[in-house]
Amino acid sequence: MDTTEDIFKRATVKGVADYLLYGSLLDKDERNYKERMDDTYHKYERLIKQCDEKVQHNLLDLAGEIESVSASVHIEIGLQAGILLILDMFKNMTIEQESARSLRNREKRDVE
Repeated sequence: MDTTEDIFKRATVKGVADYLLYGSLLDKDERNYKERMDDTYHKYERLIKQCDEKVQHNLLDLAGEIESVSASVHIEIGLQAGILLILDMFKNMTIEQESARSLRNREKRDVE
């Protein structure tokens, strides 16, 4: 199974709750988004400076393309996972409402 399917399988309210309760924080990174991106970019930039100018230009272009495609794919996956979470939440709410309605109906019958 691929990673995307695994993400979508865990995109449930229970999946998020389980992660929040039991998930691993071993690779916790305290840096903000900008710091993490800048650090990675600067590592790449230092490596590229070791190449000749023509190769530098090609590598920078390719890195930009990779970043663009990667960002787009990750946004799509995030949006789909978010929608799956919303659907799971609605499903859970519906089950709770039906359960409460059923309990009220039973209580009415018991009173009669």
